[in-house]
Amino acid sequence: MPGKPNYLGTPISEVEIDVSLVTSLLQEQHPDLAHLSIHPVDEGWDNAMFRLGEELSIRVPRRQVAAHLIENEQTWLPQIAAR
Repeated sequence: MPGKPNYLGTPISEVEIDVSLVTSLLQEQHPDLAHLSIHPVDEGWDNAMFRLGEELSIRVPRRQVAAHLIENEQTWLPQIAAR
């Protein structure tokens, strides 16, 4: 929930991320996977994690700064993997 740090003292979430939001995002951005079940896993410092079916996962940024970090990963990981 936004405005609520967890017991570990992680930063306050800037947006409420729940199964309903993840379902909506998935239907908009990847409708071919929207039939798979979604289950919350955990929240970390920057992201909320969800299980998508049996083999996939979804990570959604809880804070604006985390969105930038994910963009960096999307830029660099394919280049690193190609080595």
